[in-house]
Amino acid sequence: MLETSQPIYFSSNNMYRFVLLVLTIASVTAFQASIPRFAVVQQ
Repeated sequence: MLETSQPIYFSSNNMYRFVLLVLTIASVTAFQASIPRFAVVQQ
């Protein structure tokens, strides 16, 4: 029972870290994309 549940735990942990990484990259990309808009609005 323990041996079969171990790979599932690791795969779900990797999936969680992958989703977290994607969300971080997406938020950083959206932040960088919004900077030129603010600069254009101020000009």
